[in-house]
Amino acid sequence: MLPTVWVFIAFLAGLALGGLAVWRWLPASAAEPELEPVAKPTRPAPAEQPVEPERNEIAAYLDANQRVVDELQRKYAQGSPAEPEAPRKRPPRPRRKAPKDT
Repeated sequence: MLPTVWVFIAFLAGLALGGLAVWRWLPASAAEPELEPVAKPTRPAPAEQPVEPERNEIAAYLDANQRVVDELQRKYAQGSPAEPEAPRKRPPRPRRKAPKDT
Protein backbone atom coordinates (compact mmCIF):
# COMPACT_ATOMS: atom_id res chain seq x y z
CA MET A 1 0.00 0.00 0.00
CA LEU A 2 2.74 2.46 0.95
CA PRO A 3 4.69 2.12 -2.34
CA THR A 4 1.43 2.73 -4.23
CA VAL A 5 0.96 6.04 -2.41
CA TRP A 6 4.47 7.18 -3.32
CA VAL A 7 3.98 6.17 -6.93
CA PHE A 8 0.75 8.17 -7.00
CA ILE A 9 2.48 11.21 -5.46
CA ALA A 10 5.28 10.94 -8.03
CA PHE A 11 2.68 10.69 -10.79
CA LEU A 12 0.93 13.85 -9.59
CA ALA A 13 4.25 15.69 -9.31
CA GLY A 14 5.10 14.65 -12.87
CA LEU A 15 1.74 15.87 -14.10
CA ALA A 16 2.22 19.20 -12.35
CA LEU A 17 5.73 19.70 -13.75
CA GLY A 18 4.61 18.66 -17.23
CA GLY A 19 1.63 21.01 -17.05
CA LEU A 20 3.89 23.89 -16.03
CA ALA A 21 6.26 23.12 -18.90
CA VAL A 22 3.40 23.07 -21.41
CA TRP A 23 1.82 26.20 -19.93
CA ARG A 24 5.09 28.07 -20.40
CA TRP A 25 5.08 27.41 -24.16
CA LEU A 26 1.41 28.22 -24.76
CA PRO A 27 0.70 31.53 -26.54
CA ALA A 28 -0.44 34.44 -24.44
CA SER A 29 -4.13 34.42 -23.72
CA ALA A 30 -6.36 37.01 -25.37
CA ALA A 31 -8.12 37.49 -22.04
CA GLU A 32 -5.02 39.03 -20.47
CA PRO A 33 -5.31 42.81 -20.26
CA GLU A 34 -2.91 44.73 -22.43
CA LEU A 35 -0.48 47.03 -20.71
CA GLU A 36 -1.05 50.72 -21.22
CA PRO A 37 1.65 52.47 -23.23
CA VAL A 38 4.15 54.32 -21.12
CA ALA A 39 3.95 58.09 -21.40
CA LYS A 40 6.84 59.63 -23.28
CA PRO A 41 9.13 61.88 -21.26
CA THR A 42 8.72 65.57 -21.88
CA ARG A 43 12.45 66.17 -22.32
CA PRO A 44 14.61 64.17 -24.72
CA ALA A 45 16.76 61.44 -23.25
CA PRO A 46 20.52 62.03 -23.42
CA ALA A 47 22.07 60.36 -26.43
CA GLU A 48 24.19 57.36 -25.61
CA GLN A 49 27.75 57.60 -26.72
CA PRO A 50 28.81 54.72 -28.97
CA VAL A 51 31.13 52.31 -27.25
CA GLU A 52 34.34 51.90 -29.24
CA PRO A 53 36.98 49.34 -28.41
CA GLU A 54 40.33 50.69 -27.43
CA ARG A 55 42.98 51.04 -30.11
CA ASN A 56 45.14 48.43 -28.39
CA GLU A 57 42.38 45.82 -28.64
CA ILE A 58 41.91 46.51 -32.35
CA ALA A 59 45.66 46.36 -32.99
CA ALA A 60 45.98 43.08 -31.10
CA TYR A 61 43.07 41.60 -33.06
CA LEU A 62 44.56 42.67 -36.40
CA ASP A 63 48.00 41.36 -35.44
CA ALA A 64 46.56 37.98 -34.49
CA ASN A 65 44.67 37.79 -37.79
CA GLN A 66 47.77 38.72 -39.76
CA ARG A 67 49.79 36.01 -37.98
CA VAL A 68 47.16 33.42 -38.93
CA VAL A 69 47.16 34.60 -42.56
CA ASP A 70 50.97 34.48 -42.70
CA GLU A 71 51.03 30.99 -41.21
CA LEU A 72 48.46 29.70 -43.70
CA GLN A 73 50.30 31.28 -46.64
CA ARG A 74 53.58 29.72 -45.49
CA LYS A 75 51.88 26.34 -45.02
CA TYR A 76 50.31 26.28 -48.48
CA ALA A 77 53.18 27.99 -50.35
CA GLN A 78 54.67 24.57 -51.11
CA GLY A 79 51.49 23.49 -52.87
CA SER A 80 48.28 21.83 -51.93
CA PRO A 81 48.43 19.36 -49.06
CA ALA A 82 49.05 15.73 -49.93
CA GLU A 83 46.03 13.52 -50.28
CA PRO A 84 45.57 11.28 -47.26
CA GLU A 85 46.12 7.59 -47.83
CA ALA A 86 43.08 5.43 -48.26
CA PRO A 87 42.23 3.72 -45.01
CA ARG A 88 43.28 0.12 -44.93
CA LYS A 89 40.55 -2.44 -44.60
CA ARG A 90 40.94 -5.02 -41.93
CA PRO A 91 40.90 -8.59 -43.14
CA PRO A 92 37.69 -10.41 -42.29
CA ARG A 93 37.69 -12.51 -39.16
CA PRO A 94 37.97 -16.21 -39.73
CA ARG A 95 34.68 -17.93 -39.12
CA ARG A 96 34.41 -20.50 -36.45
CA LYS A 97 33.62 -23.94 -37.59
CA ALA A 98 30.53 -25.37 -36.03
CA PRO A 99 31.30 -28.31 -33.75
CA LYS A 100 30.37 -31.61 -35.24
CA ASP A 101 27.69 -33.57 -33.44
CA THR A 102 28.66 -37.17 -33.05
